[in-house]
Amino acid sequence: MSVPSENRDRPASAKRRLRDALHDLILEHGYDGFTVGDLLDRAAVSRSSFYAHFRDKDDLLLHGFEELGPPPVRVDEAGLPDFAQWLFSATEARKPLASTLLARSSRGVVCQHLENTLVVLMREALRDGASAAGPGLAVELKVRYHVGALMGLWQWWVDHDYPVPAAEMAGTFHRLSQSGLGPVPGVRP
Repeated sequence: MSVPSENRDRPASAKRRLRDALHDLILEHGYDGFTVGDLLDRAAVSRSSFYAHFRDKDDLLLHGFEELGPPPVRVDEAGLPDFAQWLFSATEARKPLASTLLARSSRGVVCQHLENTLVVLMREALRDGASAAGPGLAVELKVRYHVGALMGLWQWWVDHDYPVPAAEMAGTFHRLSQSGLGPVPGVRP
């Protein structure tokens, strides 16, 4: 497909068109139902322009997370960051896309990226309350426990077609997590 020269020279416009085309193609065909070539045709972007910005289709997909921005770091009563409201609300606002992405082979890419992002953010938030020597094993265990529980509940919610509103899910997660994030018995901070 021929791409008008005025569009080839505008990276922001090309990225936006690629993002929009990716979104539409995922909803129409599922993540595995189209190729990079189909994406380029839909977005009217040259192959060289695509590869100047992205390694592959997965890289473009993960770029979409950047547009959501990092979750706001709200701290709950226990002094722990609360990412649940952000995660459930952002997903609820994009139900068709989230359901399609988590029902297909793209689930692994999406979940791994999201989990890594939340682990880093949680670790950074808890590091402030840790000793100056580093986060320690107790903090890392809390991070993995909290993020794993959030990811598990979130995936269950999407898999079961959003049985309750996002705000209720975030509140439920918050209440459930409070009982499991106390001191870790037998592990020094």
